[in-house]
Amino acid sequence: MKISAVLLALVALSASPVLAQNADPLLPPVITSDLTNITSPPDFAQVAAISGMFEVEASKLALDKASAKDVKAFAQQMIDDHTKAADEMDTAADSQGGVTVPDAIDDEHQRMLDQLKDASGASFDQLYTRMQIEIHQDAVALFDNYSKNGDAGALKDFAGKTLPTLQQHLEMAQKLASGTTVK
Repeated sequence: MKISAVLLALVALSASPVLAQNADPLLPPVITSDLTNITSPPDFAQVAAISGMFEVEASKLALDKASAKDVKAFAQQMIDDHTKAADEMDTAADSQGGVTVPDAIDDEHQRMLDQLKDASGASFDQLYTRMQIEIHQDAVALFDNYSKNGDAGALKDFAGKTLPTLQQHLEMAQKLASGTTVK
């Protein structure tokens, strides 16, 4: 079941994505288009869960490896908020019926985690922050679209409720990248 869930996510993501080019050649391309076409509960749950799991795992690395105090504080908030959101999404998916939430990240996000594992010091901080900006840009697009256009039900309600937090996370990550103190 785990393998089929991950394969479904990969199929959903690769159906016809338009990939953005990152300014940083070390970062993999980030999917920015088809997130606005996801309207079915299973597709939303797949993409949202994988993104959330990546944010938590990357942030756990940041607690150990980040050199800046602000980056570590941001990472702890990501762990807290995204762990809570994952629990809420699991509950919403259960009540939606017929929706399976994956319990492992896909290969693309694993490669990103591996890049973070290999980085250290200020380079880690920069890479982590840039990844958080990009993953949150995608999450905001996904949740915004799904809250407006997704199939009615508990997952659509979850998307609408969670969107403001994701927007706040994006703003915080952007402030980190610009050197502004995050509050």
